[in-house]
Order: sequence, then C-alpha cells, then structure tokens
Amino acid sequence: MGASNACISCHQPRRGGPEATDGKYMQTSSHWGPHHGPQATMLEGIQGAEVVGTVSYPAAGTAEHTTGASCISCHMGETTDGTDGGHTFAPTANSCLTCHDSGAPESVDGLAVAMETLKGLLAQVEGQKIEEDENEEYQLVFEDDGTTPVMVTGIIIDNEPQLGSFDIDVAKAAWNYLFVLEDSSNGVHNPKYSMALIQNSIELID
Repeated sequence: MGASNACISCHQPRRGGPEATDGKYMQTSSHWGPHHGPQATMLEGIQGAEVVGTVSYPAAGTAEHTTGASCISCHMGETTDGTDGGHTFAPTANSCLTCHDSGAPESVDGLAVAMETLKGLLAQVEGQKIEEDENEEYQLVFEDDGTTPVMVTGIIIDNEPQLGSFDIDVAKAAWNYLFVLEDSSNGVHNPKYSMALIQNSIELID
C-alpha cells in the first residue's frame, strides 16, 4: 500500500496467537495479547484465532478499507476543522464521505454488545493456577495432596490478562477479544472479520 507501509511497520501484533500443549495454553504474562497496535493485520483480516463458528471469515485482504482505502487516505486526508487529518493522524470525516454518504461510521452494529458478552464469559472461565519456581519457570499449582489442581477464575478481567493454564479454546477466544479491543476501531477497520472473530469466540466458550 505504498506510503501505508510506514504505518504497517509498527501497527501489527508483536507475537503470535496461543498454541496448545496437550490442549492447554499456559498464560504467563499479564501483558499477553497482540500488542497495542494490531491495525494492519486487522485490515488484512489475518492473525486472529479463526475458531469455527456460524459466522464465516472473509478472505484475507478483501476488506473494503484494504481494497478501496489506505492508512494514509483515512488518517491523513483533508482536515475538517484543523483537529483531524493531515499530520494529526486522526481519521477525518472528509475521507470517509467519499464512500459513506451518510457520514463516517463510528462502530460496527452489534459489535459492542458482542464484545461485552465475550468479556463476561472470559471473566468466568476456569483455569489452573500457576506460579514461578526457583528457576523462574512457571509450574502448575496443586493442593497439598499433590493431585488436586488449584483453580483460578477468569482469563481476562477488566481487559487485563490473568495468569494460569487454560483450555486452548478459551485462550483463542481471549486472543480474539484482545485483538479486536486493541485494534481500537470498534470494528470499522474490518467489520466482517471483527464480527466473525467475536461471535464465533462466544459460541466456542458459551
């Protein structure tokens, strides 16, 4: 996308999604997730945890903000009042109006409710407690009998990842929640991909 490559070099996840070990994912960092700027991969429709559900995923690179716009055209367009566009990098409604006759969209219908639903589910899931040993490696925690696991509740609470060992499906749903949250466009960058990730994650763990 030409000049947009300058944006893409930073605005992408800094790590990959969760991978399973015996069906589990050990969450060892409270800073876990796709970093604070996954906008480029959201626009492309890649790097979400594409779990199976009733909503189909669009093909990568087919979002209209990828095929018909760019980082530069939306965020550096002609300003409306001097507070957006240009070198403010704040998206300007003037750019949106070339395609959106009714005005600049602020969110995707239904996404905010779906995000709250998934957020609630992620705060209720159970996992196994972990703690660091003398070698600074994380180990599962058991009761005094050595076999009963000590449980924790919630893989994400108040948008903060929690430490523990969780089912891989739960970790994938958590990754998708953080991916859409950190994109910070309320789904506007890629509406179909955002909704598919969140709705299918809800179905996966509900």
